Amino acid sequence: MIVHKHLSKVGDAEGADPIIHFYEDFLKAYDPKIRKQMGAFYTPLPVVRYMVQHVDHLLKSEFGLSKGLTDKSKITKNHRSYLTDPRTGEKTKKYLDEKHRYHKVQILDPAVGTATFLNETIKFIYQGFKGQEGQWPSYVNEHLLPRINGFELMMAPYTIAHLKLGMTLEETEAGSLDKRLGVYLTNTLEEGIPHAPDLFSLPLTDAITGESAVASSIKSERPVMIVIGNPPYAGESSNKTLYADGLLDKYRVEPGGQSKLDEQNSKWITDDYVKFIAFAEDMISRNGEGIMAMITNHGYLNNPTFRGMRWRLAKTFDSIQILDLHGNKTKRETSADGTIDDNVFDIKTGVAIIFAVKRRDSGKTGVADVSFAELWGKRQTKFSALESGVDFSPLQLNPRSYVFSPIDTDGADVYEDGVLLTDLFLVYATGVVTKNDKVSTSFDEDELWAKVKDFGTLTAAELKSKYALKPDSRDWILEKAIVDAEDHQSRDYIRDFSYRPFDKRKIFFTGKTKGMVAYTQMKVMAHMAGGTNTAIVSGRQGQAVGMMPWNLAFVTDTISDLNMFYRGGGTVFPVRQFHEDGTETSNLHPTHRKKLVGSLGPVNDDMDVFDYVYGVLYSQSYREKYRAFLKSDFPRIPVPKSHAEFDRVRKFGGKLRTMHLLVDQGLADYSTQFPKVGTGRVTSISRENARIWINDSQYFDNVADETWNFYVGGYQPAQKWLKDRRDQTLSNDAIDEYQRILEALKRSSELMDEFEQDPPSWA
Repeated sequence: MIVHKHLSKVGDAEGADPIIHFYEDFLKAYDPKIRKQMGAFYTPLPVVRYMVQHVDHLLKSEFGLSKGLTDKSKITKNHRSYLTDPRTGEKTKKYLDEKHRYHKVQILDPAVGTATFLNETIKFIYQGFKGQEGQWPSYVNEHLLPRINGFELMMAPYTIAHLKLGMTLEETEAGSLDKRLGVYLTNTLEEGIPHAPDLFSLPLTDAITGESAVASSIKSERPVMIVIGNPPYAGESSNKTLYADGLLDKYRVEPGGQSKLDEQNSKWITDDYVKFIAFAEDMISRNGEGIMAMITNHGYLNNPTFRGMRWRLAKTFDSIQILDLHGNKTKRETSADGTIDDNVFDIKTGVAIIFAVKRRDSGKTGVADVSFAELWGKRQTKFSALESGVDFSPLQLNPRSYVFSPIDTDGADVYEDGVLLTDLFLVYATGVVTKNDKVSTSFDEDELWAKVKDFGTLTAAELKSKYALKPDSRDWILEKAIVDAEDHQSRDYIRDFSYRPFDKRKIFFTGKTKGMVAYTQMKVMAHMAGGTNTAIVSGRQGQAVGMMPWNLAFVTDTISDLNMFYRGGGTVFPVRQFHEDGTETSNLHPTHRKKLVGSLGPVNDDMDVFDYVYGVLYSQSYREKYRAFLKSDFPRIPVPKSHAEFDRVRKFGGKLRTMHLLVDQGLADYSTQFPKVGTGRVTSISRENARIWINDSQYFDNVADETWNFYVGGYQPAQKWLKDRRDQTLSNDAIDEYQRILEALKRSSELMDEFEQDPPSWA
C-alpha cells in the first residue's frame, strides 16, 4: 500500500537491521529482468556521501549559503493561473496571481530508488545538530520535510524508500511528523503516469493519481535548487514518450546551436540517463540557479554524438566539475600501470559524476568553466580517495567537440590542418544491420540458399519451428522477411559479406530494407554490392577499442556489417560511385581531395589517394601521436609535405590493402604449417608456444606472438576467426584461408614496423 506520514511509527518493528538487510538485498533479487530494463543499479554509500558533501560545499562557496544543505531561508514565488470561462469551459486571458513561500534549498532526486541520496542528505544535515539535538524535531517538520523530494517509478523501491527514510528519522528522534515524506510514485520522464485500473484496487488507483498530481506540481511550480541522484542507464530506453523525447531536442544540435546534429545514428543520445540530465538542466534553468549533481554513464564525456549536449550544458551552467570514476569493462579500461580498474558499481559501464552550477544573474557571456578529475584502480582505492577529497583541474574546451575530458594537444595544429575522413569522401554510411544473422547470413552459400528457399515456401509457423526464430522486433519482422524471400528466389542475391576483419561470409542481400536484412544501407551498399569497388571501414569512437592503441581501420571490397569492429560503428567509405546508368564516378570530394594532395602536382588515380589514407591509418606513430584526437571523432588525414612522402605512404597503404583483402599473391607462400591428419573439427582452441591447437591432435604451427595478438577494430582476427568456427569442421579451403590470414597478419606487423624506421613528417 502507499506508505504515508505514519511511517514515523516504523520503530514499532523489533529492530532496524532486518529492514536494512531487506532493502539492500531485496532489489538484487527483485525481478532482475525489470531491473536491467530500467537500468536500476543502486549507488555505493561512499559515492553518495561524497556527492552530498560536495553539494554542501558548493552551496557555501558558490551561493554564499553559510549553512549549506542545512539552510532554512525562504523565497517568494508567484504562481499565475489563467481563469476558465464557466460558460464555455475554455481558458481566458484573465489570470490569478498567488504568491507562495518556499524554502530556497529545495532538493529533488528524480530517480530516487530506495532513497539512498535523500537518506544520506538527512544524515549529513543531522550531523550539524550536535549539541542542538533539541531543535531537530522542529527543524525536521518546519525546514527539512518541506524541501526533500523524490520521484520513483517502481512500487517496490518506492515503498522501501519510505521505510528507509522513516527509520532514519525515527533513529534521529525526529518525533512525530506533521506531513508526509516527499517521495512520490511517478515517472519523472512523463507528464503524468498512465494508470491501469484493472491491475489495482480503486483506492490504490486514486492514491497513485494523487501522487502523480503532486509530482507534476513539483515539476512545474517548485523552485528546485538541487537535483541529485543516480538516474537509470538504459540505451534501449523504455521511456519513449513525446515528453521524454522532447527533453532531448536541445541536445540534438551542433555546438553553437545553429544547426541540427549531423549524425547518421544518434541513438545513444536517447539513453535514459541523458533524459534525466536534460530534465535536471530544465529544472535548474527554470529556477534560475542551482546545482545538478549526478552520477551516470560516462559515455557523454567524449563520445562525439554528445557534442551538442556538452555544448548545451556548458552554455546553461556557469561552472561544471567532472569526476570520471572510469571502470568501463566494455572498453577494457585499465589503470595507467596496467593493473585492473574496478567499477564502483557491479556493472560494465564506466561512470562519472557531474556537478553543474548555475548562478542567478552571473553575467556569464561565454561557456562554463569546466574542470576535471579522475580516479583509477581498485574500488576501495576510489572510495578512499572520495573520502579524502578530490582536486579538479581546469579543462580547455574544444569549440568543435566540447569534450569533457583532457586531450593531449601535442601535434594539434598538424592534426587539425588535416582532412577529415567524412569530408574527403562524398558518400559514406555505417554497415549493414541484419538484426538476424542466422537467417540472412551463413558461412556456406548452399546452406544460405537452402534457408532462402525455405523462407520462400514454408509458413511462418514452420519457419519458427525449424529455425527457432526469435520474436519479431521493430527492425525485423518475419512476415516481411518471407515476402522479401518470396520475391527474390534467386542465388543472384547471395553476395560476399565482410562480417568481421578477415572474415568473409555470405549474405542474402536484395537491397530491401526490413526484409531478410533489417537495414541494407543502400546509400553506400549500392556502390559495393557489385564486388568491384573498394572501401575503407573506419570508426569515430576510438575509445570503443578500449585502452589499446587506436585500430579502427580495415578495407573491404564487398558489402560489410555494421559490427565489423568491436562494439560496432563500422562506417564504409568507398573510393568510387557506381550509378544505375552503368557509369562510375569518383567518391572523393574535389575540394578536400585538392587540399590533401593538390600541392603535390598531378595525382590522377583515386586509388593512390585511397592507399595514402589507408597507409596513414596504419602508421603506428600516427596512432600513438594523435590517439587523444582519434578517441572522439573520425580520423583526420595529414597533408603530405612532398610527393616523395606521399608515394612512400601510398605504397605502404597499397601493400596493406592487398594483403588485407587476401588478394596479394605472396600470401599463398605462407610460413605456417598444419601438419597433422585428423577430423579438422574445431573443438577447443589454445595456443602453446607457436602452435594453435584446434582439437586434441591438430594444430597450426609457426604462429608468432605478433600474429596471434594483432588487433584490427578491437578484435584479434587470428583468434576470433577460430572462435567463430568452434564446433565446425574446417574444409580444405578454410584451412588454406586461415593460413593466408595468418600470413597477412604476420606480414602486416612486419611491414608496419619497417615503415616506422623512417616516420613521415606528421608522425
